[in-house]
Amino acid sequence: MRIVFSFWSCVWLCFCLLCESIVVEFDGKPCCDDHQTVHTQDIDVGGNKDSIIVQEIEVNSLLTEYLESPLGVDKAIPRVSWKIQTKDRGNQNRNSPVAATATDITTATTRYIRRQIFQQSYQLHVSSLSTSSQWKDCGWVASNDTSLVPLECKGLTPISTSDMNVSWKVSVKLDDGSVIESGVVFFRTGIFGPWNAQWISGWGWDNVDEKQRTLFRREFALTKPNIDTSPIHDNAVNHYATLFVAGLGYNHVYLNGIKVGDHQLDPGWTNYTKKVWYSTYDVTNLLHFDDGEELATDDDSNDDNTNNVIAVMLGNGWWSCGPPPGTGQNYCTRDPPQLILQLHVDGQPIVLSDETWLASADSPILYNSLYNGEVYDSRIAKRIKGWNTLYYDDSDWEMATLATNDATRAILAPQLFEPIRHISTRSPISIVVAGNGDNLTQVVDFGQNQAAVVRLKQFFCPSGTTVVLRHAELIIHPPYGEYDNTTIYVDNLRSAKATDYYICNGDPKGESYTPTFTQHGFRYVEITGLNYTLDPSDVESVELHTDVKQTSFIQFADPLLNKIQHMVIWGLKSNFMSVQTDCNQRDERKGWMGDAALTAEAAVLSYGMGAFYTHWLTQMVENQSPDDGSMPNIVPPMGRTEGAPNWQTAYPMILWVMMTYHGDRQLIFQHHDSLVRYFDFLESSYHKTGLKNFRTGFGDWGKFTYLK
Repeated sequence: MRIVFSFWSCVWLCFCLLCESIVVEFDGKPCCDDHQTVHTQDIDVGGNKDSIIVQEIEVNSLLTEYLESPLGVDKAIPRVSWKIQTKDRGNQNRNSPVAATATDITTATTRYIRRQIFQQSYQLHVSSLSTSSQWKDCGWVASNDTSLVPLECKGLTPISTSDMNVSWKVSVKLDDGSVIESGVVFFRTGIFGPWNAQWISGWGWDNVDEKQRTLFRREFALTKPNIDTSPIHDNAVNHYATLFVAGLGYNHVYLNGIKVGDHQLDPGWTNYTKKVWYSTYDVTNLLHFDDGEELATDDDSNDDNTNNVIAVMLGNGWWSCGPPPGTGQNYCTRDPPQLILQLHVDGQPIVLSDETWLASADSPILYNSLYNGEVYDSRIAKRIKGWNTLYYDDSDWEMATLATNDATRAILAPQLFEPIRHISTRSPISIVVAGNGDNLTQVVDFGQNQAAVVRLKQFFCPSGTTVVLRHAELIIHPPYGEYDNTTIYVDNLRSAKATDYYICNGDPKGESYTPTFTQHGFRYVEITGLNYTLDPSDVESVELHTDVKQTSFIQFADPLLNKIQHMVIWGLKSNFMSVQTDCNQRDERKGWMGDAALTAEAAVLSYGMGAFYTHWLTQMVENQSPDDGSMPNIVPPMGRTEGAPNWQTAYPMILWVMMTYHGDRQLIFQHHDSLVRYFDFLESSYHKTGLKNFRTGFGDWGKFTYLK
């Protein structure tokens, strides 16, 4: 699923031509439903009394740096945003007549009257440790700004304290003199300054039989009287616990046997020699506390008072090539996966990753690759059940080792954009069966090309049986062969295997499987290894991509235009994988800049891309050529630095889109010097003939097949 064109200019032209037959929505609401108020009164319209709809105004959608209550904020003066909307706006039927002026749309005897509401001024209110948890009023500011407003006021020092809760709200004065106050939201700061923890890993490998040590655990003790273990959402909660973790390539973290957060394929992809994202979680309600007078530290824990355990499972991601035969991905390292972790309680570091942690190679994930898939042995999972819980027998585990590679010297920065998550599930629209018994092949059609994994919800198989799941976007069809709905077409995947293997444990109650450290682009999955036909309720696809919110919707009267729009939306979101990729299925899936340049405007008109693009732009600058100011073709880069001209242009294009649609003026100041260097590079590329002398370019390299 490769998207390399912009569709939105066509969409808006169609909007102008077909406006009578289109429903357009932003933020899930009709686009013409501006901030409004309706006064309760009866008016005489043509001699008749019509009832007027009452809509109450509120301040909502409070964001910090484009995000809802983010954790890990590292800005000294973060920016906040809000909206002024009617309370019932989210409940309006999309077909109701909301786009009226005072003399238009009528239904029966009800007339909808609206007028514009304008913010005349605002006042921010802030509460944090630096204000002794008391609300500080920042004073009224005469401005109609509601987006990316600096959270600053006289007497409030810029934020520099790690792991601190900051609550804020806003009061708004409207043009009619009324004042509305928002609810309270919060954010939590990240780690300012050096980390106390150390990078740890398993050993490297010297031969093809050596397994990676990708399981880690550490037991510890905590005591605290009268601890409140509810999640932090306001100033009333005094005690809190925060987990900061970066695990390369990917990580799943567990506290007392419970998975922390819902992130998948985390952290996001970077140039690991320059920057590594860390994720931040509130884990207050996952910790166990004993009664006591003081809070114990990691050093205080021993076999007698241990009451908590933290455990981590690592995957290769884009970081590690894995032991031979490798993941099939290029520009990865031969080093094994590694992690760095700090657990804080009430803002103080309690548990740190170091060489005292234990590590094991006895993981049920025998192999994992983004391109090739995953091999999962559920017999091992059954044998080590409880490895991430307290009191597990880890006597045969070995000590972790300290990592010393380039990534350990990279900048650790908070991942302040939406993570990759499991987004939604889809049931099959058909299951086609060929063969029988041990030769049974089932081709499951989910009816939608998507970035996802397949979840087998319940199935039965003897111990040692291998169930194979091969993914494809198409079934075989001309000109590649005669149409056959029992055979998938995989030639477009090139070298990517896109295959998951599950080794059964023979549980008579049934087994289930969802891949952990891989992702595929597919509509069809071929399943072999089962000797019976699956029921459609036993299998589903799990959509997987960066969890950016869709903010606009458009529907045409023309079914063809709706199909094109459907394709655009799925093509965009299926390539949001912490960076914007070119495809999600074959042996590529990289952050090609040219694809992003052509789709950035469509993306920002369709999704909340503010945080996503802000942090991808920082990666572009970090990987700008130090010699001539040129940009790479791919970010994070792979190989040579200088990109083709129509690929490099993604940098100024995305900046322009962010300025135009988000009004993010700060980005222009932040990127000024890098933009000047980039434009200087363009200027230096002129040949004496007046033509540009670019050293890199792309032509057509795909094979054409002519249909008879």
